[in-house]
Amino acid sequence: DLHTHIGHTFDRLGGAGLRSVELDSLITYVTKMPAPPAFEADSAKVARGAKIFASKEAGCATCHSGGALTDGASHDVQSKAKADKGKSFNTPSLHLVGGTGPYFHDGRYKSLRELLRKSDGTMGKTSHLSEADMDALETYLKTL
Repeated sequence: DLHTHIGHTFDRLGGAGLRSVELDSLITYVTKMPAPPAFEADSAKVARGAKIFASKEAGCATCHSGGALTDGASHDVQSKAKADKGKSFNTPSLHLVGGTGPYFHDGRYKSLRELLRKSDGTMGKTSHLSEADMDALETYLKTL
């Protein structure tokens, strides 16, 4: 749940956390925020992106699976930052991912495209994708 997730985040980043009343206020605020607007896209491009996402070659659905688009596990994605206490990270859900940048646990990737290109080999495989296929994958992700 959100309480546990925020607690893990503070712990992983070496923070002291929040008092109970502050944590409850933060969770109330976050849960009342409106969702990003729906992303409109060409259905053929979205279908192509979904196929790439599910492909064994790209490997996205290996960790981002099921109704929540997460396996609920932690993985070492070989990207530990100085402030991180550990080297493994929870697989985030991809719901509404198109409107939630910057990306990665520390916000190092400003766009989905940057994340898809620069995390190649540690979070799926995208270097083999053509620009058209990369565009289709990014478009699909924005519709989740």
